[in-house]
Amino acid sequence: MYFVNGWPKVFSLGEIKENILEVKYNFDGTLIAITTETTISIWSGDQHRILLGSFVRQAAFITREGLNRQITWKKDSTSIALSTTNGYVLVFLINSSPQSKLLQYKFDQTHHYIELAQKVAVHLAQLHQILIPHGGATCISGDGEKIFIGTNEGYLFTMLWSGKLHDILFLRSVFPPTSPSHTDTSTLSCITYSEKLKVFGLIFSDGRGGFIETVTGGKLRGEWLRKKGSVCIDINSQHRLIAIGCENGKIKLLPLTKDQTSRKLSLYTWGIDSKVTGAVQQVQWTHDGCALAVGWKKRGLSVWSIYGCRLMCTIPQLEGSVPRSSSSSYHEPLRDGVSTIAWGPEGYHCLVADTVTQGQFLQFSFLRSCPNMNCTERMLLQGEDRILFLCKQKRDPSDLSWDHHQIPQTYLADNWPMKLVSPSKDGTHWAVSGRRGFTIYNSISNRWKLFGDRYQEQAISCCALCWYGENVIVANHSQDPEKYEILIYPRTYLSNTVLLHRSDIPRQPVFLDCNDRYLIILTADSFFYQYLITVSFQRIDPNKGEEITSIKLTLVHQISMASITSHITSFLLLPQEAPLPSRLSSSNLKNLYSVESSKCLLLHSSGVLSLANLDDQGLQITMASSVEQFWFGANTFSQKDLGNTLWAYGEIGVQVWFPFLDSEDMQAMRLMSRDKSLEFDLEVYPIGS
Repeated sequence: MYFVNGWPKVFSLGEIKENILEVKYNFDGTLIAITTETTISIWSGDQHRILLGSFVRQAAFITREGLNRQITWKKDSTSIALSTTNGYVLVFLINSSPQSKLLQYKFDQTHHYIELAQKVAVHLAQLHQILIPHGGATCISGDGEKIFIGTNEGYLFTMLWSGKLHDILFLRSVFPPTSPSHTDTSTLSCITYSEKLKVFGLIFSDGRGGFIETVTGGKLRGEWLRKKGSVCIDINSQHRLIAIGCENGKIKLLPLTKDQTSRKLSLYTWGIDSKVTGAVQQVQWTHDGCALAVGWKKRGLSVWSIYGCRLMCTIPQLEGSVPRSSSSSYHEPLRDGVSTIAWGPEGYHCLVADTVTQGQFLQFSFLRSCPNMNCTERMLLQGEDRILFLCKQKRDPSDLSWDHHQIPQTYLADNWPMKLVSPSKDGTHWAVSGRRGFTIYNSISNRWKLFGDRYQEQAISCCALCWYGENVIVANHSQDPEKYEILIYPRTYLSNTVLLHRSDIPRQPVFLDCNDRYLIILTADSFFYQYLITVSFQRIDPNKGEEITSIKLTLVHQISMASITSHITSFLLLPQEAPLPSRLSSSNLKNLYSVESSKCLLLHSSGVLSLANLDDQGLQITMASSVEQFWFGANTFSQKDLGNTLWAYGEIGVQVWFPFLDSEDMQAMRLMSRDKSLEFDLEVYPIGS
């Protein structure tokens, strides 16, 4: 989950003194396009904000084609498309300057931007200008390969980046009529597209909102979600939700599947109504679909979890009952409303522009709880350049503080942003992975361990991480050749010369977990692979004990859960009942192949928490619904203390199972009724216990 960190940074467009209309990241998050009424600016999208270049449209072309409106990126970041107020779509080519050293530029303390005259890193050149038929373009979106264009007369065009109109759809032909006498002449005012779900989200000028999906036979089907009052829309591909911002300042969360219920987000609980905020201006989900940013036209920005926990808000509490005072010492960000919102890579940054200040935008920084951290004794948050541990003071255990551990700049320079964090079972070491490679933090020595060979580091693209004893298990997406593989490294030294294991896996992995007997791999298409771990020992140093020289993984079981309609967002492998022999002979190795399959906890994108038995039937028992996350109190699973307690947080608060591991029979897992005292304030989000 996401938690705002510090005061927002302010960035200037330099000499451009116009209101910002839209901020849009490219597909890999390395570049940002910012448009005003007459200009387009390109900024760096990585860790630091650098103005790379800009394009100012000439007055004669503005008179003919109109002012700027919306933008969308080509997937390879070589072009952007721009819609205008006179119904045109303009396509621009982005040329980089290879001789430019701008990304290595050292800023003076007093400068917030660089004068472009000497240090332009990109150039924009206009390639095509196309007047869209049927009333002209009113909104655009894209999937990186094609441009989707909505028109004044309710048509949806598909255009190639060459400027050729490829396809046309009359929207009235796929949507059912709202009433027998209704004549649909509404303008398409907002469009968004989910490439993963192949779904369009649409808003019309009369306030209706709906979506279009592909059904059996390749036909398109439209469905209305709201018949009035809709302003903006965004699709959550991970959780199959559509967020619609409304004129009354509320946000509707509407499911694309029948196994979920609709929800409503509103600031009314905190004494803030639509008279203060106005209508919703924009809604945007984070890349993982776990949080939603909402900006209002008149005032304020807020961030929510999918089940309604308010994670941040720029409007002071109960401000709705207190009149505005210009003499207040508190400077409220976005007091005059929001014009556009854009989430950065991995959700560490949220870029926002207001409706009044010209030539400036704000950057809010966020920390986030580590995904799939369901079983650890230490509370942890990850930032864009650090990990934070929650520490107790020795003299006063009730005195808590966050201990910051900066990730080495040597690693960050090539591999920002941080994506994965995985703790060792004893909690003393942490594997941290960014865009490439990984690094290990030793909390005892307070040191980081890096690859000595940068080529080996850059050859690793981590899909998932976990630990086996003192060894790191990496699910790697290899680029040369294209394949997925499992790598196992000792934590003492990161080099391919000491690699303990390398083997290919047939599908894309998304989760790894290990209980010191088995390694479980969950793939993107819902396949589970269960591997038996066997270890080879050798005494290398006569003054030390035996050391692991190699690790073997033997596939003993696999099961497909492809029939599950919702994908899995979190996964935890439970411990085996019987201990593992210290040495495995050929005879007891055969016996282990026939042991009962592993059990695990699965959290589905639909919010269902289930206990699964990874046998041939793949039996699942539903434990709770509308759950955002779950965790154990400790990683020991002890039946004598609260380490044997399962916690789950979601729409109804916190639910508790204690004792959880009290029977070998899955059906005998005991559910404690939710205690009313475990209801949480709507601004408090638990991350562990």
